[in-house]
Amino acid sequence: MISRFIIVAAVLALATGCTALAVGGSASYPSGGTAAGDDGRITATVRGQLSRSELVDVRRVYVVTRDGVVTLEGRVGTAEGREQAGQLAAETGGVREVINKLEVVPTGG
Repeated sequence: MISRFIIVAAVLALATGCTALAVGGSASYPSGGTAAGDDGRITATVRGQLSRSELVDVRRVYVVTRDGVVTLEGRVGTAEGREQAGQLAAETGGVREVINKLEVVPTGG
């Protein structure tokens, strides 16, 4: 009877998108962290925002998200581009912190 309950609970958890519970993990994040899927969504959203910026060449920027902390690495052409990249990342839903390691390397022109 108990194993049947566990199977039913796992199926319901999967059906409702609660995969952490279905695999025996915890669905709460006491440290304020986020699920890995949230990190992937955050990274994709930040990259999308950067791709629309006229000051940032997204092909030269690496975006990594872990537990809601976004790290930006790579190169931008201006200090304004560096600032804007950090601002766009910070304004993205689910972001707890931004670590901006972007290097300003002026492009010839």
